[in-house]
Amino acid sequence: MKIKHVFIVFLVVSLLCSMTCVSASDNDKNNTLYHDEISVNIADGSDKLESSINGGKTLDELEKIIENANPGDVINLNNDYYCNQTNATDGIYIFDNVTINGHGHFFDGNGSNMSNLFIAYGNNVVLKNINFINWNLDDYNTVILWGGDNGMIQNCTFENNNAFDGELIDWIGNSGHLYDSTFLKNSANYGSIIYWKANYGLISNCYFSNNSAEEGGSIIWVGKDGLIEKSIFKDNSADNGGAIYWDGLFGTLKNNDFYNNRASNGGAIFCDVSGLNVSECSFNTNFANESAGSIYFAGGDAEIHDSEFISNVADAGGAIFIDNYIVLDVFNSSFISNVADLGGAILVEGELNLHDSIYSNNTANKMGGAIYSDFYAYIVNSTFTKNNAEKGGAIFIEDGKIINSTLSDNTAKISGGALYVDEKLKIENSTFKNNTAVDGSNTIASYDVDSIDIDNLTTFDDSYVQKLIDVYINVSDIVYGDTLNMFIGIFADNKTFDGKIVNITLNNKKYSVKVINNTANISFTKLNVGNYSGYVIFNDYPNHGGGDSYSFNVNKIDTLIFPHYSPIIGVNAFNLSATIDSLNATGKVNFELNGTNYTADVKNGVASVIVDKLIPDSYLINLKYSGDSTHNYSDSVMILIVGEHYPVITAPDVEKYYNGFERFIVTLTDNSASPIANANVKININGVNYTRVTNSEGVASMALGLPSGDYDVTTEFNSSKTYSTVQIKSTVEGSDIVKIFKNGTQYCAKFLDTTGKSLANNTNVTFNVNGVMYTRHTNASGIARLNINLNPGTYVITATNPNSSEMYSNIINVLSPIVENNDLVKYYKNNSQYYIRLLDNKGNPVGANVSATFNINGVFYTRYSNASGYVKLNINLSPGDYIITAEYNGVKASNKIKVLSTLEAEDLSMKYHDGSKFEVKVLDGTGDAIVNANVKFNVNGVFYTRVSDSNGIARLNINLMSGQYIITSSYNTLNISNKITISS
Repeated sequence: MKIKHVFIVFLVVSLLCSMTCVSASDNDKNNTLYHDEISVNIADGSDKLESSINGGKTLDELEKIIENANPGDVINLNNDYYCNQTNATDGIYIFDNVTINGHGHFFDGNGSNMSNLFIAYGNNVVLKNINFINWNLDDYNTVILWGGDNGMIQNCTFENNNAFDGELIDWIGNSGHLYDSTFLKNSANYGSIIYWKANYGLISNCYFSNNSAEEGGSIIWVGKDGLIEKSIFKDNSADNGGAIYWDGLFGTLKNNDFYNNRASNGGAIFCDVSGLNVSECSFNTNFANESAGSIYFAGGDAEIHDSEFISNVADAGGAIFIDNYIVLDVFNSSFISNVADLGGAILVEGELNLHDSIYSNNTANKMGGAIYSDFYAYIVNSTFTKNNAEKGGAIFIEDGKIINSTLSDNTAKISGGALYVDEKLKIENSTFKNNTAVDGSNTIASYDVDSIDIDNLTTFDDSYVQKLIDVYINVSDIVYGDTLNMFIGIFADNKTFDGKIVNITLNNKKYSVKVINNTANISFTKLNVGNYSGYVIFNDYPNHGGGDSYSFNVNKIDTLIFPHYSPIIGVNAFNLSATIDSLNATGKVNFELNGTNYTADVKNGVASVIVDKLIPDSYLINLKYSGDSTHNYSDSVMILIVGEHYPVITAPDVEKYYNGFERFIVTLTDNSASPIANANVKININGVNYTRVTNSEGVASMALGLPSGDYDVTTEFNSSKTYSTVQIKSTVEGSDIVKIFKNGTQYCAKFLDTTGKSLANNTNVTFNVNGVMYTRHTNASGIARLNINLNPGTYVITATNPNSSEMYSNIINVLSPIVENNDLVKYYKNNSQYYIRLLDNKGNPVGANVSATFNINGVFYTRYSNASGYVKLNINLSPGDYIITAEYNGVKASNKIKVLSTLEAEDLSMKYHDGSKFEVKVLDGTGDAIVNANVKFNVNGVFYTRVSDSNGIARLNINLMSGQYIITSSYNTLNISNKITISS
């Protein structure tokens, strides 16, 4: 008994809280007590906890009834309880095996900071049909602290509760049972919703949704031999183990469903101990920010049986992460549509033993579409279908064995359509079908092909085992407008790959570069701001393959603001301006002065606003540039000093026609509008500085003999500046033209005088085109025309206005009516032919039966167009180089035609009877070798026929006497001759 008293005192000291509850029912004076059942009717007195309230019953009285109950009694609750924090209590202690049946009533904490509710130290205690809501537990308090063995919670609901420093249920008694209960929207800042510390516990047929905690969004389990079955975990979250943090030996999870749970590691479960057995469970759409979308195995060996993992996502191990060299056995399970950077379904940093399982449609953004194994994997009787990754479409494996398995339709964006072997692998009795890799390693990719032990492999893929090479990519971020330079290195076994091709993709566009000195370089210009990624692939099928991915950013241009202000006409009025150090910058600049914001658009790199009626003082002005699609934000400050007197420059914009009489006029006054005479005013226009002196009225001016165009003008006096624009309009208005040779298109130009009026009818104007001068007359609208009958080409036409003397130029582009004519390279008598396309006077393809003439090798041919305007000439010439000239409508177009021989042979020098053979290679119309072709040889007047082998080579033994001979090889009407020299 002494020990028992000490234990109770210890528990009371450890439970700190203040809480009471009152019933929400009407007053009832008839409380009844029977031998085996106690009915409690608690009257509604107040929403605060007090020791006595006008005859009403409190939670204290319920506690007394429980204390006085006999073992085996059932206490029925007939009312709801609404609780407030008012005076101290240690909670309701239960020391005997009683049953409390809530009949669906509530214990509502009202969101107040509360302490413990029930503290059950009796064995065989049962709580059922009770709703616990809105408890806000402080310190280390709980709704239920369960210390007795063989306890049971059945058909209870826990909703919208929060445990600041503990858990809702702290279960420390062995062989406890939790049945048919629901946990909704509960949270724990430290700990979890349920902290199961005892052995042989059972949770069955429960529902956990939208709960959150630091570890184990719904449950932390540390007791051994625990079992959770037939339960659903949905939308729970935690740092580790979105639904469950398992730290108890020899636990079992059976027939549970996990949906949409989230964590940093272990989206559904984090297991930190050995002996966990997961069977008949379903994991769907769980997510981890870091590792293991569903289960993170961190602490010991485990098993998975008859389970499914669908659409789970993580950075590493879309469904499962195996850490710390532990052993995981997986039997008869399926992994479908899981996604990660490494290991679309499973990432292995331990040992994986996989039996009779299915992997389908899993994706790894980097390596191991289904499995990434960094240690050892043993795979038996399993199927991998339609998985994909950059490397290792199905599996990326360091070491292991694959037996009686099938890998089909897996894809790799770079290497290893089915397998990417990092060190060694043994494969037995397995099938590979329709796997693909961009670098040609469709089945298996490995740096060391000798490390792969293959026994009875069935493959339908093109490549069996392809040797990997190292592909190094050097690329860095750039700033918008810069050139992106990419440097690529190709290395393997001191081999030289010069002349081979490296294929590059950049944002889904493809490029090819030739390897020189085992390197390849490429540059990209005019890249927009953004993130870019792609692949570099080296495919030397079937010998070597390899590649890698890369990414870089095109960043916005950093900017600087150069602020300036100048006085203008008005009462203490100023022009505030901000120059951005990039003329191409757009966006807005905000000027903040005395709490007022002024905003202006940036044009030609400058934004400006006008402020006036400022009190003489010093002002701090904050300038903020918004940035735009290619320029970064920047800011600056300037100080504006407003005095009593200052100069004011007025320089209006000017708009005039070329050689017109208008002048640029500047007026200089002080801020009281008094003229400033005899002052030197500096005017900058078109990059040239001019100085003018003001007259007695403060006015200075200058003539504007500039070519037509728009000009920025800066006028400056002392430290004051103002900005203007001058627009010189052209007195000749014409446009570039594009026309088909000899069609009806004309060049037209309109001529104006220096005031902008059209020149009179029949005014002579001149055109200079291709060095020839033409005189034409204007019509009543001042328009003159010139017919263009030039040969195809690009010309500059210059029109001269006799009134203003302005010379104005346009571009004339005369197009050929013969287009789509290209050089042709073909093999002798293949199907490649020479085509041109004919255009009519409007630039549209002609119809059928329009004739064109071809001249090739001195022979003329006439052919006719089809309905699309194409004209074809069949090319059946002997091998050689030719010039073909097509003629239509007075225009000629020439191209080169190269006919390649379909027979390839070299002269032969040999010793008499040394066994040498004369070889000729036979090619088809695409340059590929022809097998079993009958080739005729004529040597020394004797004819022989030989058949080409699998490489397209036909051979003739040479047993002639010493001397020189001419040998003629013939196939498909083509004859070639070579020399045979035989020395004694």
